[in-house]
Amino acid sequence: MNPALCYIAIIADDETCSLVKALQQTAADNFDSSRALRSPPHITLEPPFKWNPKDLQALESQLQLFAAQQKPFSIRLRGFNKFPSRVIFLDVEDNQQLQRLQNNLKIHLRAVFNLVSERPDRPFRPHMTVAFKDLRKNRFSEAWEYFSRIEFHRVFDAEKITLLQHDGQRWQQRCSFVMKGRQP
Repeated sequence: MNPALCYIAIIADDETCSLVKALQQTAADNFDSSRALRSPPHITLEPPFKWNPKDLQALESQLQLFAAQQKPFSIRLRGFNKFPSRVIFLDVEDNQQLQRLQNNLKIHLRAVFNLVSERPDRPFRPHMTVAFKDLRKNRFSEAWEYFSRIEFHRVFDAEKITLLQHDGQRWQQRCSFVMKGRQP
């Protein structure tokens, strides 16, 4: 049995997702960058990893336990930024609660499953991708010029974490887990 390819993320609310998908569609239509459309608009908490399909239920159970102990919080998207010269994204304003959630999840996954990111030294840089690595280098500056002029501000509530699984074509939301911890 082939391993499942999964990642863990925060998915924005429906209205925010619609706005971000429209920006991703603009990247696809105008700059030939459509790969971001293969996944719902999200902020990655744990990047893609391979998982034994027989053990998915155990992963889901642990994510449910983890989420139940986390507190919901707000996330503010503020303008565009880039990873030169292939990725354009909506920037996430500095957020200690998001940083803490991601760090706690990483610690939890390591402690329970010995899951360590393929690039553990890579710092957490929360963002929502608009144009992905399929954006050709010769189109990057044109795309960046376009998106960098757009004003974009949006706040949404992070109330759940989501396990996504690749189906061979695109990323599908497998399960979401509500953060039930109480606000102070």
